[in-house]
Amino acid sequence: MAGVLLLAALAVAHWLHGRAQFRQSIVAIFGGTALFITTTLYFFINRSKGTRNAPRSSSSKNSKERPAMRSRRTTRAMRSYSTHAKNQ
Repeated sequence: MAGVLLLAALAVAHWLHGRAQFRQSIVAIFGGTALFITTTLYFFINRSKGTRNAPRSSSSKNSKERPAMRSRRTTRAMRSYSTHAKNQ
């Protein structure tokens, strides 16, 4: 779909350029490119979101979401910072 849109924009721009309508040719190129990018992103984002948000199978062991856990290093650093801040 997006490729056909780009091909049509290029064909129109080529036709306009051949008729010496240079300003309209440039508008057709830039407008067609903008529509091509928008259409491509629309289809790409829909396809990638569809695969990521697919429901998990019920047979998987980790069917429940686990809460985010901090690493020990981060927790230790936060404790030492808060202790240091209280002592000053």
